Amino acid sequence: MIDKIYSLFLNEIDFLNDNSYFAHQDMKNTSGCGALVEIALRKLIQEAIGQRFKVTHGYIYSSQYNKLSPQIDIIITDTLVPHCLKRFDYLNNLEIIPVESVVGLFEVKRTLNSITLEDAYTQLETRFDSIPLQKDLGILVTPGGVEEFGCLYSNPLIGIISIQNEIKDLDLKQIPWFIDTIFNCQDFFIALCENNQYVIKPCRPANKKVPYKKITNHKKEDRLQMFICYLLAYLGKVAGRKFDPNLHLKHIN
Repeated sequence: MIDKIYSLFLNEIDFLNDNSYFAHQDMKNTSGCGALVEIALRKLIQEAIGQRFKVTHGYIYSSQYNKLSPQIDIIITDTLVPHCLKRFDYLNNLEIIPVESVVGLFEVKRTLNSITLEDAYTQLETRFDSIPLQKDLGILVTPGGVEEFGCLYSNPLIGIISIQNEIKDLDLKQIPWFIDTIFNCQDFFIALCENNQYVIKPCRPANKKVPYKKITNHKKEDRLQMFICYLLAYLGKVAGRKFDPNLHLKHIN
C-alpha cells in the first residue's frame, strides 16, 4: 500500500517533468519552467507533511538584524508561531516570513549538473548568511515557541531538491557543512549519516563537517519515501520561536 502512495507522488513528478521540459525546450520559457517545478514540489511537500507546518516561498526577514533575505524557492514555517509578515501573491503564497518561524528551506533545480549544483550551494550560502540563519543555535523550545522548557531546536533544515540528474559522481566531501540533504527524484537521496545510519541533527557546531551518505540502489518509490521520512523526522525535532515584537519596535525612530 505505501508503495502505491509514493507511486502516485512519482506520477505527479513525471507529469511535472514532462510539462517543465516542454516549457523549457519547446516554449523556450526558462523562468516558466522553473516556476512549474517549484509550485509542484511545494504542493507535494505540503501534502506529505500535513498542516502543522506550512510550505511557502518568498523572503525571510530578521528583525534582530533588520535584514531581508533574497528570494527562496521553498520555505517551511511553523504555524504555531507568527509565520507571515506580508503576503504578495495569494495564489502562489509569495510571502515575507519572520525568521523565528522558519524550520526548513530548499533550493529547487529542475536539472542537477555541476553548474546548477554549485549555483544551489552559492544561493543557499547567500541566503544562510544574509539573515543570518543558524545551525548551531542552542535554544530549546516547545511547540508554540516557549524557550527553555522544551526539547526542540529551532535550527532549520536546509537542502536541495531536483527532478533530473546529470551528475555521475557527486563528491560528498564538497557538500557545504550547513546542507542537511540533497534529493534528486530521478537518481539519489543524500543525508547526514553516522555509523551507516541516517541521523537527524537540528543542532550542530558551525563549520564542523558531518559525513553524508548517498543512496542510489533503491527504487524511486523507496528513495522518495526515505526523503519524506527524513523530512518528517527532522520536523519532529524542530519548532519555531516566539515572535518578539520588541525587536521590531527597536527600528522605529
